[in-house]
Amino acid sequence: MTIWTYFLLKSFNTNALIVLTISVMTSLTAVYFQIRRSSCVFYSYIVNDFVLITLWVIPLIYGDIEVIPMIFNPIFNLLNDSYGVYNWKKLEIKQKAS
Repeated sequence: MTIWTYFLLKSFNTNALIVLTISVMTSLTAVYFQIRRSSCVFYSYIVNDFVLITLWVIPLIYGDIEVIPMIFNPIFNLLNDSYGVYNWKKLEIKQKAS
């Protein structure tokens, strides 16, 4: 699946091809865990958030300051997913106590 995604994105002349391929794969992994209702979904999305932050920081390093607003979305998603891990653990402890 990763190889197929890589070549599909390459056919569109995608910038930061490796980082974007990793982002697509971590998103698909997160969706799989979400379907399975696993707590791993939050960890997968956290990894994806870091990959997306990296994806938007790369052009920023090369002087493209127009991407600054694009960095905020994965940062806020990272905060949200971190809270998801915290809340899931809290609910898990509460359910074990019952």
